Amino acid sequence: MLLQYPEQPQSREPQSREFQSWELQSRKRQQPRFARSLEPEAAEDRWRWCPGSSLASGLLLAMVGVFATGCDRAPTTEAAPPAATAEAAEQSAPDVDALRALPYAGSAGPADPNRSGVVVYDPERSSQGYNLVIVERQCAMELLTPRGDVARRWELPEELQDRCQHWGHGEVLEDGSAVVIHTERLGEAKSGNDKGGQRKRRFLLRLDPQGEILWKQRMRAHHELDLLPDGRILALGSKVRTIEAIDPEVPVQDNRLLMISPQGEVEIDLSLTQLFLDADPSIARLQKVAAREKASGRETIGLLHCNGVQWIPAQFQSGPLGASNVDRALVTCRHQDLIFAVAWTDTPQILWAWGQGELAGPHDATTLPQDRVLVFDNGLGRGWSRILEIDSSTKEIVWSYRGAEVTEPGEADEALPGDLYTATRGSAQRLPNGNTLIAESEAGRALEVTPEGDVVWEYWSPHVDAKGERAIIPKIRRFEPSQVETLMRGTGAP
Repeated sequence: MLLQYPEQPQSREPQSREFQSWELQSRKRQQPRFARSLEPEAAEDRWRWCPGSSLASGLLLAMVGVFATGCDRAPTTEAAPPAATAEAAEQSAPDVDALRALPYAGSAGPADPNRSGVVVYDPERSSQGYNLVIVERQCAMELLTPRGDVARRWELPEELQDRCQHWGHGEVLEDGSAVVIHTERLGEAKSGNDKGGQRKRRFLLRLDPQGEILWKQRMRAHHELDLLPDGRILALGSKVRTIEAIDPEVPVQDNRLLMISPQGEVEIDLSLTQLFLDADPSIARLQKVAAREKASGRETIGLLHCNGVQWIPAQFQSGPLGASNVDRALVTCRHQDLIFAVAWTDTPQILWAWGQGELAGPHDATTLPQDRVLVFDNGLGRGWSRILEIDSSTKEIVWSYRGAEVTEPGEADEALPGDLYTATRGSAQRLPNGNTLIAESEAGRALEVTPEGDVVWEYWSPHVDAKGERAIIPKIRRFEPSQVETLMRGTGAP
């Protein structure tokens, strides 16, 4: 039986006044490869190279101040930037919305032949295990050894491969089977705004260890899923609907929280937008978003753009993430610059939220011991990314990593914020030895760093398309050696 919570119009006004139509005042345009840095103490403006991918490299933006790497693991708070004035926020918002509206990159740009596979590996300091990566456009997942060799590959049966457009995300179970968010081509579009493009449809797939399909369920699952210990699947979904409190005319991409049975049946379908409309404003508030997205040929408001979901384990019982004895999830929303904890049984509600004013287009928030949270902060509109560890009780940043400092020739004494940047996607995983595994997605790069910021493992996707462009790495996860042994037994490997 599908449990679908009612989506009632708001009876109180406080939030609805904030969501009158906010028109996008700037459109996608050619972006230079340089970003302008405005420093209060500088006598004149300077142009600096802005490292990053071709999708959003070089957005013309103002970055104030000089930023330190902040790679200490010691629990010291990173100072927040000065609060922006309302006028400055209004001026910068359209530029950020223009970036939000851009489609995800299909590749990482031209591949450097000197950077392929594992280029750095320190076995003494790297956390041992195998790495699981999605090869998005090949509709495959690969399990890699520490040196980058493919130990196992999951892919569709040959007769179905031509119809697959991409795999958005996948998880592997202990028996070697896999659950995958799968997008399938249906042929050429013949009408509407999609004319001349590809028609497509999304499914959730369960594959056995040999890649045969156990079940295939059509649903608008997207971005990410998580596997629960009882075999259920927690996933993000989407539904286009009109919400008058947000816009009486333009429909909203309403992101959903889905609980799916081990057989692929949706048991719970919860509107995350409605949770925000019902939320206590002191806990969570929606920020205005003008970004437009296309859905079935229609223009919609991309209000939330949630991209990460994680089941919150039972050991979180003391801090704010453990303030409920019911099922909970940690959700990441790119367009709201927010991570938040949701209770989805009994009385659905948002229990905790953080990020607005600090995060910019985040991805992949995950829980850590001691009520900590790890998140990939993309830096959309800022031009550089960072990994943050937050104390959920105090909402303080206790650790951060933003890549190695880089300088330009002739500016050896001035460090840019860092060489880590991906405008979209991105992931971070805390490893058992305290290191952090990172996907710099749009660069097609993954790296493992110590608490002090030393790179002890680095990998560049070796997959290159016919145009010579490197495959992106949407996400990377490491399995410990004991998990790998179980997984490989399940797949029939020796």
